Amino acid sequence: MVRRTRPGFTLIELLVVIAIIAVLIALLLPAVQAAREAARRSQCVNNLKQLGIALHNYHDTVGSLPMGAFDMTRGCQQWSPLAMMLPYLEQTAIYNSMNYYNIGGACSQSAANTTGFRSSVNVFNCPSDVDRLTNVEGHFNYCANWGSKPYRYTSNPNGPFFTTNFTSLGGQPGGIPKPISLASILDGTSNTAGFSERVKGIGNGGALQLTMDLDPTKPSATPFTVTGPNDASSDGTAQTYYNSCKAIAPIAANISNTGIPGGMWHQVLMGDTCYTHVMTPNAMTCVYPAGTDRNHPQGALTATSRHSGVVNVLFLDGTVRAVKNTISPPTWWAVGTMATGEVISADAY
Repeated sequence: MVRRTRPGFTLIELLVVIAIIAVLIALLLPAVQAAREAARRSQCVNNLKQLGIALHNYHDTVGSLPMGAFDMTRGCQQWSPLAMMLPYLEQTAIYNSMNYYNIGGACSQSAANTTGFRSSVNVFNCPSDVDRLTNVEGHFNYCANWGSKPYRYTSNPNGPFFTTNFTSLGGQPGGIPKPISLASILDGTSNTAGFSERVKGIGNGGALQLTMDLDPTKPSATPFTVTGPNDASSDGTAQTYYNSCKAIAPIAANISNTGIPGGMWHQVLMGDTCYTHVMTPNAMTCVYPAGTDRNHPQGALTATSRHSGVVNVLFLDGTVRAVKNTISPPTWWAVGTMATGEVISADAY
């Protein structure tokens, strides 16, 4: 009687097979992650395109762009461009749930508007961002262009949404603000930024300094404080503010911030729904030092994203472009302004 033995793997063969499988998985995972990020980035671009369509529909109906701020002494009572565009994003129900004339306006403590404030709008959020906010209000990533000056109550913003009651910006005598129309975009809508991204903060307050943290594994990031011109109303150039922000070393700042980056899409206050073109994409965010309202930090609120090496920018002609971190500062400043006459080459970004 012949005894047959069953063939099998030796221990060494089994270990070799496991090692080969592990190598193949290690090679495959980055490709899978890259494919997922490409899909998320594509969705982010589509979100901004939807905002662009809504922006033009709003303009066609009202005759101007949505006005983000006109009197900063009103603080949180002022509504954001995102809030004004809701009916043009098929979010009429949320829009109708809010009392835009209620005392308190867009302030988060306005009880009459709680339902709307706490509503989440998918088109306001980039799927690549890790949402670590814990506040109850609706979260968002897309911010309106304030211009090439730091966000500050006393500043004259040179972006397309934010006009003040200064007559130099088109305000009518007596301090009546004048909204901006596309006809006022003298630099051309294809050369003027409308919306871009800002990474969300962390937790529920005290989070402005964390908007620079592009690594979701890090618990915190270090804030920066401007040591240069202490008042944007001095009409310093973007170069001046850029230099003062770049020249300083990172320092720890004790900022008690009730305004959460990415945490309240409905209001303008504290730069919640705006960004600036002072620092190039994904560079540092700089805030003003002591002497300002510590609960409402102001400064160079930089466009940031979770996309590798770029931020997505919606231009006022409706196109969405991925702008690299390496864009030259003068070009970035130029696309942040709407009527200053800079010449921008088509291959500059």
